Amino acid sequence: MTLAPPDNVGNTTSGSFATFTATLPLKGKYAMVDEVGNVLPNKAATKPGDVFPAEPTVTASDATNAAKLAGLGYVAASGATAWTTGQKMTVGTYDFNWSGLAWAAGTHALATSKASS
Repeated sequence: MTLAPPDNVGNTTSGSFATFTATLPLKGKYAMVDEVGNVLPNKAATKPGDVFPAEPTVTASDATNAAKLAGLGYVAASGATAWTTGQKMTVGTYDFNWSGLAWAAGTHALATSKASS
């Protein structure tokens, strides 16, 4: 595809701008890639097992950093890819899980209880 400017470039009234319209043949869905072309998972539909590049402001797998994830655009996927106990996602080298209401630190542990005798 070749884009060419319109005929009226230059010699126009101050404040006038040349404009044109282009239709690009995009088919299918786009994907975000890193600097070397690896496809990145979609933060807006984070699935169990997704691994994301490091975020400069996420510095540990703890409650403070888990609270930052929603503000950084991480949204837990739902429906067929809904989260269950024991699943995690990774940001850099830090693991997080979905509690059902919010992001939490580490891999979600299975809860166990023992009856006292």
